[in-house]
Amino acid sequence: MRRRLFPAGGLTRRQLFPAGGLAKRHLFPAGGLTRRRLFPADGLAKRRLFPAGGLTRRQLFPAGGLASPAASLVKLTTSPLKLTTSLAKSAVSYVTPVLSLVMLSAFLLTLTACGGQPSAARKGRIIALTDEMLGAGGTDTVRFGHMRSGEIAVLRLWLENRASTPLVIVSCDRSCGCTTLEYDAQPITPGGAQQVTLTFDSRGERGWQLKTLDLRLSGASRPLRLFVEADVE
Repeated sequence: MRRRLFPAGGLTRRQLFPAGGLAKRHLFPAGGLTRRRLFPADGLAKRRLFPAGGLTRRQLFPAGGLASPAASLVKLTTSPLKLTTSLAKSAVSYVTPVLSLVMLSAFLLTLTACGGQPSAARKGRIIALTDEMLGAGGTDTVRFGHMRSGEIAVLRLWLENRASTPLVIVSCDRSCGCTTLEYDAQPITPGGAQQVTLTFDSRGERGWQLKTLDLRLSGASRPLRLFVEADVE
């Protein structure tokens, strides 16, 4: 069987692939499916895909279209500048009131630390401290008015420095333990003022009352005497 199917020298290379048979010449004839047929002259080459003057700057970037990179760059550069300017104006409009408020707060804190208060904030009784009073002494009267026995009354006073030098309350001497003056030892600058609290305790008192408080100030030759009056029922 082998001899008939595969005779000696039978279907060998010569019969299957005869000389000059289905060789390179048949499959790939001269000038066949080579570069010339796949890419014929002036075929799908660079000239058709990219013809002369073809998809160049004019077609990709027509006039008025996506043309001017410089113009686009200018717009991109100008827009952030406008945005920055707008943000800067907004920031200034918000920051200015805040700075004003901070400066005002700092000014008020400075006055408070130095024993001073703006005159517009001073409400109630004001006792002036002058150069004349510091040299010769002075007096003033504080009246509590009608009170019931056992009642404790409180008055808040302003000591305003109208002298030429800073003043400090050194001490306070009282004629009766029923009166109390609360004050701060901080200096009062010229033009400034300090608020003090005067308390009168009417427990055990009857009728018209007259008490004294002597305030001794730094640099004063004589004290400031305060008369405290009350009518206790």
